[in-house]
Amino acid sequence: MALRSTPFKFPLLRRVRRSRRLAITHLERLMDRLIPHSVVSVTLEEICDTCVLSAIVAILVLSASVSVVLADFNVLNYGAIGDGKADDSQAFVKAWAATCGSNDGSVTMVVPEGKTFLVYPNMFNGPCKPSSITVTIAGTIMAPDTTDKWQGIDASLWLGFNNVNGVTINGHGNGGADASVERITVKYAHFYGTTNGVRIKTWQGAGGFARDMTFEHIKFTNVQNPIIIDQFYCDRANMSSCTSQLKGVHISGISYIDLTGSSATPVAINLNCSSTVSCDGLTFDTIQISSASKGQKVTAACNHASGKTDGTIEPPLSCLSRA
Repeated sequence: MALRSTPFKFPLLRRVRRSRRLAITHLERLMDRLIPHSVVSVTLEEICDTCVLSAIVAILVLSASVSVVLADFNVLNYGAIGDGKADDSQAFVKAWAATCGSNDGSVTMVVPEGKTFLVYPNMFNGPCKPSSITVTIAGTIMAPDTTDKWQGIDASLWLGFNNVNGVTINGHGNGGADASVERITVKYAHFYGTTNGVRIKTWQGAGGFARDMTFEHIKFTNVQNPIIIDQFYCDRANMSSCTSQLKGVHISGISYIDLTGSSATPVAINLNCSSTVSCDGLTFDTIQISSASKGQKVTAACNHASGKTDGTIEPPLSCLSRA
């Protein structure tokens, strides 16, 4: 919402000047925190006794509007430098703490474009207040060049999320731009009554890759799409412009280990990959997913997907091309 630079006039009654001026001063300070003076200026005049309430209502309305803009938690606002040299670890910790502790229902932690952030090993812990958290990585997060600098932390773990629900990790690739995401591990998660469980989705026409990901020790309860890869994702707002594309994000090296539970739909495993940029190097080890409806069976569906299986696989993945 664009805000004009028109001064607001909040008159006060002379006979209660002091107490009301104190109230307005407090509100002015609140406004200073919400909106820069270069955007909105506030002028006080002492004319009527009803305008203080109007002022309060106006500021509350503006506050509600601005809060939508401020819902994102950008690591730059918490001290990150983003030059690839300075240690930005604590800035990420602070940004996560603010994101996790927010009272908003849906929030986003932002790693902005055009910056490179050096971050040492960290665990981002929950539980968190928001019902949905998105971590949008438009810039680059860089690990230390050697594990000697990891200060005794397990060298197999760099960045982790612990005891959190509803977290989405977005690479920078919306609307057909190239996207690259790799080395992601999700362990010990429970999806209960959700639309999607373990999902990898990529935009049609985008380039780049999604690789080296592991989903391990995960349970599904009445989930509509427990395991799904969708290389034909298209935003509903732009469905009319979604057409078949030759270009695609290459998905490879994805491991699914010890995934169990129930599916709310007949297709428990759906691997919908592109004919031009297929999914390869997929590994399924000990998968046991049954129907949430008694007496019903579930199946697997594959489209241009290849890999290998090990252990018990239910439903059977006979549609998977063998690597």
